[in-house]
Amino acid sequence: MIDKYGKIISTLCYVQDQDSILMLHRNKLDSHHSKQSYRALGGKVEQGENPFQSVIREVKEESGLDIEPQWKGIVTFSTKSEKNDWEAHVFTANKLKGDLINSPEGKLIWVKKERLAELEMPEGDKKLIPFLFNNKPFHIHLVYDNNGKLLNFNAKELLSVNTS
Repeated sequence: MIDKYGKIISTLCYVQDQDSILMLHRNKLDSHHSKQSYRALGGKVEQGENPFQSVIREVKEESGLDIEPQWKGIVTFSTKSEKNDWEAHVFTANKLKGDLINSPEGKLIWVKKERLAELEMPEGDKKLIPFLFNNKPFHIHLVYDNNGKLLNFNAKELLSVNTS
């Protein structure tokens, strides 16, 4: 018998307003970071949703904002103690409407883009930041130990596909 495992599909969205990015200081811990930290908006893709539908829903639920997401790449998170890896579709959004709410997930703050890496966040998230704004799709694989220490960061820029 073949023992298979699954991936949890999720989304991350870096919402941008001019030179600032909306970040969420999460109320809860995650499997690859042992402290409360700042994260992009997003969450799990629900049954029947695609990543675009999910990121629009998640950003609305967490911030109150309506967005037009732009797909940037995929990040796979592996943790030694976890049964399932996470696969996150990463988006940016700079077309937004609405007013910020008091998020049920934590405190929302606008941070200048050049100061993002100064925030308390998982090490892999900090290494992801340069890939967000260079207009090349990417795949990143992050491997963490059981204590949230980044063991491996493997990043590849992907070739763009021209369909015209």
